[in-house]
Amino acid sequence: MSRPRVVIALIAGLATLAVGCGAEGRDEVSFSGAEAQVADVVTDLQEASEQEEPTRICRALVAEPLQGDDCEAKVRQAIDDADQFSLDVREVTVNGTNATARVITGSGDAERTATMRFVRQGSNWRVTSFG
Repeated sequence: MSRPRVVIALIAGLATLAVGCGAEGRDEVSFSGAEAQVADVVTDLQEASEQEEPTRICRALVAEPLQGDDCEAKVRQAIDDADQFSLDVREVTVNGTNATARVITGSGDAERTATMRFVRQGSNWRVTSFG
């Protein structure tokens, strides 16, 4: 998949995470090591989205191949289209330099499960896709 198509898919996934009223009443899941680092990226993504920081998302949270000139504009549009961002990490699987996180977005009738994918770049985990 070409870089522009990947960015569009990533941003479309970001927009779909913007549903629901939060995660009240859910049991928290505890992670350690690399799994905790991946879960922290999800938390950072939620916070950066809530604080309307597309520059932070593009430069610090998504994988380098997705950090193009159009990334910030597309992330800004996804944030503008969203009412609220709710991401609750339920499971993280790390396999070498790749990882997946199963997250719950929204609540009640609007709740859905999504899979986020990550790659390790240097000492940091970066988002490669939402699904």
